[in-house]
Amino acid sequence: MSWFSNLYRRGLTGDAITSIAELDHRAVGNCTVGRIAARADAENGHVGDLGILVRREYRGRGVGRALLRDALARCHSVFEIVRLSVFANNVRAKKLYTEFGFREIGRLPRAIRRGDGYIDEDLMVLNLGAGTTRPPSG
Repeated sequence: MSWFSNLYRRGLTGDAITSIAELDHRAVGNCTVGRIAARADAENGHVGDLGILVRREYRGRGVGRALLRDALARCHSVFEIVRLSVFANNVRAKKLYTEFGFREIGRLPRAIRRGDGYIDEDLMVLNLGAGTTRPPSG
């Protein structure tokens, strides 16, 4: 419950934007972009970190796209840069992020350990500053 309380507080202070997807009267996904700094006026206060989660049985139905579209549309007035990390082998997610204007800026090898194996993590960024385009509308 403290996770939700913290998220709610961050939303009230303007330090996070959250979109929730609800289908069949239940939450099936969320997308949050949170300020990486403690304050908006900090040196990196213009940067947001994106996290998105869609329940497995609702993936591939446009839920992630709708969450991303809504969250990023509201980010334009709060953040100049949005960053994210994604499993390097998650081709579907990386394709979606690229459609919204994110670009890969690097890879962290062996970032995730699962059992005896490792997964690389790709880092992506979207510049929302002046002269950039809005997310796709469809």
